[in-house]
Amino acid sequence: MAFVPVGPVTADRYSRVMTALKAKGRPIPINDVWIAAHEMETGADLVSADNHFGYVDGIAWVRMEAS
Repeated sequence: MAFVPVGPVTADRYSRVMTALKAKGRPIPINDVWIAAHEMETGADLVSADNHFGYVDGIAWVRMEAS
């Protein structure tokens, strides 16, 4: 398992995602904004069943079926 630190690039992505979601009127949980921002920085696929990730532009979201 590898850990990737959160840094200034993640913080920048976070602010951009929050601004875009506010403009759309589509807020999502704050922790999920951080997850999306970190995905944008690393380029990893975000695998989740949380549909609100569909509101975030620019992420590689792989939608799982909820169990």
